[in-house]
Amino acid sequence: MITGRQATFSAVSLSDAAKTSDLVQQRGFAFPVAMDKDRKAREAFGIMSVPALFIIDENGFLHRRRFGKASLQEDEELIRSFLGEPTR
Repeated sequence: MITGRQATFSAVSLSDAAKTSDLVQQRGFAFPVAMDKDRKAREAFGIMSVPALFIIDENGFLHRRRFGKASLQEDEELIRSFLGEPTR
């Protein structure tokens, strides 16, 4: 089991800036959201559909990626598992 890990969250939006700004305000995101207007992140990470979740460690190693919609509980369990915390 991995213990003592910390997480930092960020997001990349493939939508236009106005839609993204509205969503960030509505959901109260407290993490950075970058715009991918030239689709470079989409190409670099091989994003086939959105939303997409990537779990990358402090050394840049990709541990998990998931494409498509999932419940908040599913995402939370993936993150908790990576952090070495018990899942519910």
